[in-house]
Order: sequence, then C-alpha cells, then structure tokens
Amino acid sequence: MVKKSRQQLIIKICCFIAAFVLWLYTSNDEATSKTYKISNIAVEIVNEDVLTQSGLTLSPNQNFTTSLKITGMPSELYSVKADEFKITADVGAYALKKGSNRIPINIVKRPNKNINIINDGSMWMTIQVDDYVEKSFQVKSRFNGDSKNGFYKEPPIITPDNVVVSGAKQYVDKVDGVFAEIKIDNSDKNINMLAPLKALDKTGREIPEVQISPKFVDVVVPIQKTKQVGLNIKTKGKLKSGLTLKAIKPKYDKVVITGDPKDLVAIEKIDTEPIDLSHITPDKSYVKLNLIIPSGIKLIKEEQSISAQVVLDTTTEKNIGLKIEVKNVKKGFIAKLDNYNLSLKISGTKTLVDSIKNSDIQCFVNLESLEEGEYTIPVNIKLPSGINKVSQSIEFAKVVISKEVTTSKPEDGNGNSNTNSNGEGTTNTKPTSN
Repeated sequence: MVKKSRQQLIIKICCFIAAFVLWLYTSNDEATSKTYKISNIAVEIVNEDVLTQSGLTLSPNQNFTTSLKITGMPSELYSVKADEFKITADVGAYALKKGSNRIPINIVKRPNKNINIINDGSMWMTIQVDDYVEKSFQVKSRFNGDSKNGFYKEPPIITPDNVVVSGAKQYVDKVDGVFAEIKIDNSDKNINMLAPLKALDKTGREIPEVQISPKFVDVVVPIQKTKQVGLNIKTKGKLKSGLTLKAIKPKYDKVVITGDPKDLVAIEKIDTEPIDLSHITPDKSYVKLNLIIPSGIKLIKEEQSISAQVVLDTTTEKNIGLKIEVKNVKKGFIAKLDNYNLSLKISGTKTLVDSIKNSDIQCFVNLESLEEGEYTIPVNIKLPSGINKVSQSIEFAKVVISKEVTTSKPEDGNGNSNTNSNGEGTTNTKPTSN
C-alpha cells in the first residue's frame, strides 16, 4: 500500500516538472522575434496618365502584386493582413520604354503594429509597357432577337456613330469593329435604348483589353408594318417571227414591302418596267425585271430588280383531216351534204400543235330554222385556245334538206300489215351526218 502511494507521488512530480519545462519553453518563444512572409500584396500604379502622354501604356493582364518579409513578436506578427499595407509604383517618375521595365515600389502605409519590414527600401517590380494608340471606328449594329412577324426593323439610327478605341497597340490592332448590342424582343413598335458597345476581332471574339469612348450610344430602331405583294409583269414590242411567248418566270413572284400603313393598303401588286420582247431570242431569254416602287414604299430586301426567264416556244403548222358534222336539222327532215370531208391547216406553238387531237376541234354546219330545199352553208370551225386557223379546204358546203319518207311494212301471211306496238308504221330516214 505504501509502495503504491510512493509510485503515484513520483508520477505527479514528473508531470509537474514536464509542465514547468513546457511553460519555460513557450514563454521564451513568445519573447523571441520571428520572421514571416506576406504574399500577394496589391501594388497601386500611380501617374499612369503621364505615361499615356508619352505615347506609352501599361500592357493589360499584368498582376501588380509583391511580397514582404516582416519580423516581430508572434502575437502581433501572425495577425498582420496583406490589405493593411498600401504599396505604390509611380510610372510617371521614370523614363520608361516599350517592353520590360524595372521600377521601384514604395510602402506608403503599413500596419499600426510593432513589426519591422526586412526588404523595405530595396523593393522593385517588373512591368510591361506597350505603345499607346487610338483608332476611330464607325459603330455597327448587332441584333439580339427580331421584330414581330409582319413587321420590319429598319437600319438603326446610332448616336454618336463614331467612337474611339484606345489602349495597348497589340490589342487595338486586333479590333476589327465596334458593335452596339441591340436587344429586340418580338417588337412591333419603334425601339429607343442606350446600347453598350463591344470591340470585336475578325472572328467575333470580344477584346476587353481596350477602352471604348464613349462606352454607350443612343439607338433608335424604326419598326414598320410589312406586306407581301405580287408582281405585275409588263411587256412591249413583238417577238421575232416563229417565236411564241409561253411564260415569264421570275426568280420569285412576290416581294415584301414596307411603308406607311395607309399606303400599303392601296398596293396589291408592284409593276415592272416593260420587257422589250423584240430583243428576246431563244439564246437570250434571261432578263432583269426592274421594279417600279411607288413613292413612300420601300422593298425589304432592297433589290430593285429580279432575274427572270422568258420561256419561248416555236410556231409550227399542221394539216388535219376532219369530218363535217350536221347540226340542228329540223324534226321530220333529213339533210345531205355534197361533201363531208374537210382539210384544215392550223398553227400555234409546237407544244400545243403536237398535242392536239381531232376530237379537240369542232367542224360543223348549222341548219337551225332551215326548211326543205338546197342551201350553201358556211362550215364553222372552233379551235382550242392558242391554236389558230391558217386555211380550210371547204369554206361553204352544199346541203339538201328534204322531208323524211314513211314506208308501210308488207302484210304478213294473215293479211295484216306490220305495225309497231302503238299501231304506227315505221319511218325510214337518211342519216343526217357522217
């Protein structure tokens, strides 16, 4: 029991000694000066306008930061933050050149603590300098969205329409154009807005490293009602002999116009300047249809002419043999012609003439209201549209009209005459036509 109590006492004494030694160590450490490095302290560039006046500028995308080594007691040293320092670099105080330059930096503000800066008074930084240039650009428009269906957005009115792009030469030289970003959301009314500007290279990539002055422009976009109308194609002159006009086929037969709604209502078609058919040949059948645009009306695509093809067909002749038909013979009469055959020469486009059939042509004499007797009657010819008569072998036909003759049938073996079911005799007549 006494032995166990002695062991516990020894353990307690050892723990006390260890704690005392640790206290001595830590007390000595707190009283000892330490060194600590603070990184990423921002460096403020001053008098950059003096550099610009010399035709130079700082190259973009540089990281102006530095590091400091400080000493002090740990209780204060480790609580120091980077933003408690203010460090500047005066680019206007030195004769800088294009390219890489080393300039001193100065600490103008430090933490209000008991610390020392080891590298104070011997701090430098490297900066890149480029030529400063300015270029003037005409502002172009870039639309986001479109006007409402049935409405047309006219070219925007931009004020000012010229701006200045400035900055480092390597970036300004990449600028291909300055664009106003114009947002249109299914608009049917005029748009007025303050649009931001962007400098873009040839690929359409934005170049944020340059400055644009001013940064915004006033934009007015007129939105107008539109209407789709057809074309009224006009011609003058005559085609050369042997040619027939089959069709005129424009590249598109409708155009979209805009203007005052009152003017649009009155327009259904846009006239063309007359095509001179006398200049048209099978080898020269493509023409330009010049449009006559009424005052106050504007074409959406701003094309004042439309390409068109004049489709031609050759004229040809053909002989056709026809049978003359007898029409409208009075009841109870028969008619006989002296000649039922007629030769007809027709002309027209080769396409039509080649496709025509005898059944497409009417050839007849009209005996309406004529009584018994001999007559000389004109032979009528009716042709399909597009077919012309050149000549016909018979202009007049001789016709003899006579009464029908009724003959009784012979008696049968019972002494009765042959009659039909009505008790009427059968009538024999001559045919009225071939």
